Amino acid sequence: MKQRFLAVSLLAVAITAPLPSAAQSRFASHAFEDPVARQLYTSAYDRWHALDTTVASYTALIRQRVAGALRTPLRDRVLYSNEYAVRTWWRRGARPVTMVLGNRTRHPGRGFALARGEADWLDAMPYAEPFSPGDDHLLFGWNREDEVGPPGADGRALVHPLADRADLVYRFRSGDTITVSFPDGRLVRAVALQFTPLRADAFLLTGTLWIDPVSGVLMRAVYRPSVAMDFMRDIDDPDAREANLAMRLMPGVFKPVSLRLNSVLVDYALWEFEHWLPYRARFEVLATAGVLKGTLTVDVSYEIESFTGVADDPEAAAGHDEVADNAFVANLLARQGAAYELLDSTQSVARGKDTRFIVPKDRRFLEMSPELPPPIWDDAPGFATVREAADLAGTLAQVPVASYSRTPWAFRYGWGSPEMIRYNRVEGLAAGLEFDAVLAGPHTLLTSASFGLADGKVKARVGLDRSTELRRLTLGGFHELRSTDAEAGHFGFGNSITALVTGRDEGEYYRATGLDLTWRPPEGERESFVFRAYGERQEAVETRAGFAFFQAFDDEWSFAPNLKADEVDEAGAEVTVRSWWGEEPDRAQVGVEWYGQVARNRPVEG
Repeated sequence: MKQRFLAVSLLAVAITAPLPSAAQSRFASHAFEDPVARQLYTSAYDRWHALDTTVASYTALIRQRVAGALRTPLRDRVLYSNEYAVRTWWRRGARPVTMVLGNRTRHPGRGFALARGEADWLDAMPYAEPFSPGDDHLLFGWNREDEVGPPGADGRALVHPLADRADLVYRFRSGDTITVSFPDGRLVRAVALQFTPLRADAFLLTGTLWIDPVSGVLMRAVYRPSVAMDFMRDIDDPDAREANLAMRLMPGVFKPVSLRLNSVLVDYALWEFEHWLPYRARFEVLATAGVLKGTLTVDVSYEIESFTGVADDPEAAAGHDEVADNAFVANLLARQGAAYELLDSTQSVARGKDTRFIVPKDRRFLEMSPELPPPIWDDAPGFATVREAADLAGTLAQVPVASYSRTPWAFRYGWGSPEMIRYNRVEGLAAGLEFDAVLAGPHTLLTSASFGLADGKVKARVGLDRSTELRRLTLGGFHELRSTDAEAGHFGFGNSITALVTGRDEGEYYRATGLDLTWRPPEGERESFVFRAYGERQEAVETRAGFAFFQAFDDEWSFAPNLKADEVDEAGAEVTVRSWWGEEPDRAQVGVEWYGQVARNRPVEG
């Protein structure tokens, strides 16, 4: 049956009149801030728990784009990227059939592995399963059991806001309305339902659901976990003793290990004015291991090509028919000629999946397919644009911040953080410690202190950090040792070893005491700019250390004297801007890092 897909456009408008009062709620009364939220939640809950059995089958062209990168201050260095296009036939009660139209993967060593026959053209294809109507609507491609569960079902499962007993751990409030308009003038309204967990937890979500108040259908979802997942704190499996021990013995420079799902966007589109089927999804993940950061971005597009309801295909409700399924696959192969074949269920992308795959016999064709979407850094029809992805932060910023049931804190010392153990000609051997604690909402207390054996001085910094979806602000007070070249890494491991072993210290140092305010992009974003305003007193320091291994038996040797300087009071501002153009690893790229400072100082009299 040939159908025509109805495109929709979304227009945000303010809601001016309250919705009708809901019937007596079956949920916890404290879970709702207003009657509209109660009605929306009740309608969406009932719809989500009543499996959608009205869809008999559909055919969809599915395109996906993925990029994994190593995050650096100047740019995200892409290490892995993939684009694929498949056509999927889904029928209720039958195993899905997927024809692979194209697959393009790039990562270091892939070409060499293919040339030597050590890899298959489909090995690195990150295809999951097609969307199943009636399954979870927060991230199509995942089913309910894999993605979410009710509170307490699994200590390591995300808690769906519409799951059983979710009203005991989430609080809901209504928001603005979006109006979906169709070419024939018909309108469908969706009201925003914001949800926040009663306590901040890595497995509790925060975000907004846009729900049709009449049918309870979920039309759009934007969400993220309420806090980043700390592997030491949130995933401590008593049955995985070896993994837990390895995590605890990991060098401090690679701690903490965390996973932050920055944002997830899921959109659905209306079909036949009755069924909401997948349209697109996008999510971004940031993984951190101490000084190392990596990002993963996934973009998915569904183009529904045909659709059949159960009313038009009564046999779909009768269940699985193996003979009919095999005949369908055979018919597809016959129509494609000798160019395609059925992939063995034990091979590459088909391994461990219920889907049956039809693939080209000549796998080299996959990377040349015209059906492939452009890389994820280019805008393309059917995918979320760069502007829409950026707007996600603004949407999530409107949702209240979850509070902690108990104050999370972290204490690090010794090798637990970069620069806490260091050696230079002013301090000699210096050791430090750090203590961080979440105070309330987006506010975090940051403290650090160190002591140098040679100069006998304590250095310290105390900061109050406010981190939101839009920006990160830090107000700090400090009494610390500084290098005249802050970007040269004179307090890092390399210069410390050189100074301790050879007696050569490249840094020039001074002491600074004062206050500063720093503004930078939000956590999870590349540090494309840093603005700092400060007021401080700068003092000269002298060389105090006198030991290096290579000079241990030279009585006349000493470190070079430190730079002489006047004591001054200085107020000013400095800004660093980092721009980068080009993303594809095999094409030209260019980047610029610009630093500017304006300051005024005056000598300290006496």
